[in-house]
Amino acid sequence: MYSKSTGFQWLPEDHRVHRKWLEGVIEHIDCHPRDLHPVLKEFKELIEGDAGTYLLFCSMFKQISKKKPYSKNLGGHRQPMGTASGFAAFLDPKVNAMFKKVLNAWGEYLCSPASAEVLGTDSQDWFGETGVKDLTATANIGETRYAFEDMFVCDSSAKHHGFSSWDAFFTRLFQEGIRPVAAPDDPGVIANACESLPFNVAHGVKARDKF
Repeated sequence: MYSKSTGFQWLPEDHRVHRKWLEGVIEHIDCHPRDLHPVLKEFKELIEGDAGTYLLFCSMFKQISKKKPYSKNLGGHRQPMGTASGFAAFLDPKVNAMFKKVLNAWGEYLCSPASAEVLGTDSQDWFGETGVKDLTATANIGETRYAFEDMFVCDSSAKHHGFSSWDAFFTRLFQEGIRPVAAPDDPGVIANACESLPFNVAHGVKARDKF
């Protein structure tokens, strides 16, 4: 989603919409239980089998502030990472090694044909009516009216618009000349990647610094 006043927004402004969606995902998982991925089983075994890790993961939930807005996050579920135990747990090399395994497994899935199932034309899919509308509105930056296939290299007549996986869709190429780089020879101009916006500009930043 894009607006000239606030820029790009990948979450709805109304937090209740996100909360309802996340609760629906959790409800679906609860109603359709499946075996954990082997990497998640390994992570579970680490947490439950290592005394120090288990203590941190248990205590981080007990340390959450009961005051708003800390009692709930956007999805309606408490955030433990900001606690003292949560901070220690997520700095633990063993925990981070497991997160790397989890992310690598997720990355493999996103490169697989199975990940393209969300690229259909049903109402909840990316090429459904709402998905295409949001994709084109964002890519047009509110200034042009190109169709999706006019902006991106794809085959609109093929299944999933010709994208073999989610990764292929996510890293799709622009059509030639559709998004020229601003002032490519001027080092004073920053072209933000991924249609992002700058958060802050700082000068004289050291190799290790606080900001």
